[in-house]
Amino acid sequence: MPVFISPEGRPERHTIKPEGYFTRDEWIDAHPDVFERYRARKLKEISAAYSQFDATGTTMTSLGFPIQVGQSHCANFDRAVRFAEMNPEQTAIYITDANNVTHLEIPLTTARQVLTEQHLAARLAHGKKQSLRAQVMDAETVEELDDIEVGF
Repeated sequence: MPVFISPEGRPERHTIKPEGYFTRDEWIDAHPDVFERYRARKLKEISAAYSQFDATGTTMTSLGFPIQVGQSHCANFDRAVRFAEMNPEQTAIYITDANNVTHLEIPLTTARQVLTEQHLAARLAHGKKQSLRAQVMDAETVEELDDIEVGF
C-alpha cells in the first residue's frame, strides 16, 4: 500500500489515491490541470471538425456547381486533369460534382480553373484549422477557450 505524506508532514497509508500529496515539501497534484485538459479537448474538437470537413466539405465553383474539397477529392481530380493533359487528343473531361451530378465536356482550361478553386478552398480550411489551434494554444483562460468558434 502506498505511503503518502499528509499536508501536516505525517506519513499516511491510503487505499484510495488522494487528490494530491506532498513529496519532500512539494505538492503533487494527482490530476492534470483542468485548464490543460480543457485545452486538449478544444484541440480535439478542432481536429474532429476539420476531419468532418475533409470528408464532406464543398465549395461552389465558378461554373456554378459545388465540388468536394477534401484531400482525397483534390487528389483524384488533380490526377484526372493531369491524365487528360498527357493525352493530346483529349480537350475536355467530365466532372462529377458534390451533388453527384455529372457535367460533361468541361474544357481542360476550365477544369484547371475548377481544380485551382478546389485546392484554394482546401488550403483556406487548413489555414483556418492552424489558426484555431494557435488561438487555443495562446488562450490563457477557460473563457478565452470558450470564445473560440470551431467550424469550417
